[in-house]
Amino acid sequence: MFAAATLAGVPVVLVTAHGEPRAGYTYDDRTGISYEYPDGRYEAWITTGDRFVYHTPDFGYTGAGVIGEIRSSATAGRLVCDILDYEPWEPPVPLKDADGEYLEADPSVWTNGRVYWAQGVRRILEDRYDLIVAAASAAAPAPAPSVETRGAARGRPASGARGYASAAVSAAVDAYAMRAAMGQVASLWPTHPIEQMPRNNPGFDIRVGPAGAENWYYEVKGTQASDPLFFMSEGERKFSLREARRYTLLVVVGIDLRNDTHGSIVRRDGEVGGADVELETAQWRGRLLAK
Repeated sequence: MFAAATLAGVPVVLVTAHGEPRAGYTYDDRTGISYEYPDGRYEAWITTGDRFVYHTPDFGYTGAGVIGEIRSSATAGRLVCDILDYEPWEPPVPLKDADGEYLEADPSVWTNGRVYWAQGVRRILEDRYDLIVAAASAAAPAPAPSVETRGAARGRPASGARGYASAAVSAAVDAYAMRAAMGQVASLWPTHPIEQMPRNNPGFDIRVGPAGAENWYYEVKGTQASDPLFFMSEGERKFSLREARRYTLLVVVGIDLRNDTHGSIVRRDGEVGGADVELETAQWRGRLLAK
């Protein structure tokens, strides 16, 4: 399967049974919040910043997100990871494609399409992960932009719902930003394959290089403001930290939808943080500690 040296950055499948026994044991899985798993070999298979898909037996692939912080569980011999940027999929993605082939299987890794279904955690190849996420994106209706996204379209903080751009304007700003960013990335990497990821791909928007041999990742933000303002999820930030050596944030500034123009594209390489980035907390995550 996967050598230990190749595990970093490889997507992962998390099997979840929504509180029901999994592999003969009951785990404290909280869908979209946290995931409990045995320590040992899985410690190398689940790392902060990784992208994942949920596999729910009898349903298929039911959502995706990014692995957050990892800590010891209250149960000995187990670990717990936070779940970031969780997006449920409705309808779920079937395990097999239209030709009856398992989406997760790859003959270059598993003979005769073999998948280790009994494992609660499975690593999968990048292109197989892409197939699953793309299938989910194709099957689901376009989601309404969040309050944060609507605020970003106007280039101002999400302090309330009133006065934000409409869903149509937000979608138009996002689409314009992606077109502009794809053009710039193509000019920077003229001899490399460049792929715009499905809209529900967590962590990044544009990949340079083939799946499994990535050269660079780009996250794209767009704003109608004259300053490079953006909203970023914690999952996106964690991904930028893990892939800091080959990660760039592009903010398309001053988008004018009426004239189909923009002012500039501001580029920043590496982890999103540090003295040259102003980050403000838009929401707090809390946990009450036992006395």
